[in-house]
Amino acid sequence: MRVFGRNFGNDYPLGPKTQEWMKDTLHPTFCFPSMVRFSWMTVKVMLDKSAHPVKWYVSEAFLDYYRGLDKRIQD
Repeated sequence: MRVFGRNFGNDYPLGPKTQEWMKDTLHPTFCFPSMVRFSWMTVKVMLDKSAHPVKWYVSEAFLDYYRGLDKRIQD
């Protein structure tokens, strides 16, 4: 399969051409194009090894708002 001007192999995560394409395409901040299956263990390992870590912060006000919504839905 040819995408982005390159042949990335048989579309299986363990294929050597697919792995080479993923290594060449991986951006440390923006990861991969949306066509990559993030459920693949190969992708998860590459992201853990080569991508920037991301920490998500949630404010207490945000949590309180959604807790209130959840309570209203249950009532």
